[in-house]
Amino acid sequence: MTLHPLSTTFHFFCKINLINLLFQEFFNFILTFFLTYTADFAKVCKKVAESGCHTQNKGSKYVFRSSSFHTIDPKGRLIIPARFRNVLKADDEYGAVVSIKDGCLYAFTFSEWKQLEKKILAAKSAAMEKFKRFFLGNACPLKCDKQDRILLPQSLRTYAGIEKDIVLVGVLDRFEIWARERWDQENLKMEQELEQAEVREEIASLGL
Repeated sequence: MTLHPLSTTFHFFCKINLINLLFQEFFNFILTFFLTYTADFAKVCKKVAESGCHTQNKGSKYVFRSSSFHTIDPKGRLIIPARFRNVLKADDEYGAVVSIKDGCLYAFTFSEWKQLEKKILAAKSAAMEKFKRFFLGNACPLKCDKQDRILLPQSLRTYAGIEKDIVLVGVLDRFEIWARERWDQENLKMEQELEQAEVREEIASLGL
C-alpha cells in the first residue's frame, strides 16, 4: 500500500517534533542536574572552608615573632603592626588581653588568655595566689578599633614606664610592649646573662 505524500510528510514532522521534545527534556534534565550539583558543591565547599577557619582559630598556629620600634600617641593608642595584626585577626576576637610583668606589658590573644587563666587558676600555692592578684588583677581586655589601634590604660603605661617610644617584641605565644629605654637596659642585661656558663650550656643543648 502506497502512502499519500502528505501522510508521509506528516509522519516525518511528528518524528522530528518527538525528537525535539526528547532533546529538550534531556537538556532540561542535564541543566537541572548541573545547577543542583553546582549549588550543593558550593555549599559543601563553603562549610569545609568555614570549618577549616574555625579550627584554625580555635587552635591557632599563628605566633608572634620579631621586634620593632614604634610610638604611641598622647592618648596612649598603639597601632598594631601588620605581622601582629594577622595573628590577632585569626583569633575569635580582634584585640588583646594585656597585663603587667617583668617591667613591661604582656599581650595575649583572647583565646590564649583563656587557656592561661585556666592554668593559673589551677595553681593553689600561696605564691600563686599573690601572682593571681598581681597578674590577673591588672589584666585589661583591649579591642582593636577601625584603625587597628589599642588604647593602653594609664595604669599599664605607668607600670611599664611607657611615654612615647616603645618596642614590640614577639615571643611566640604573646608579644611584649616595652618602653624603649627599658628595652635597651634589658638587652644589655640579657647579653651579660648569656655569658654565664650554665646559660650557655643550656642554649647549646638546643643546638644553638
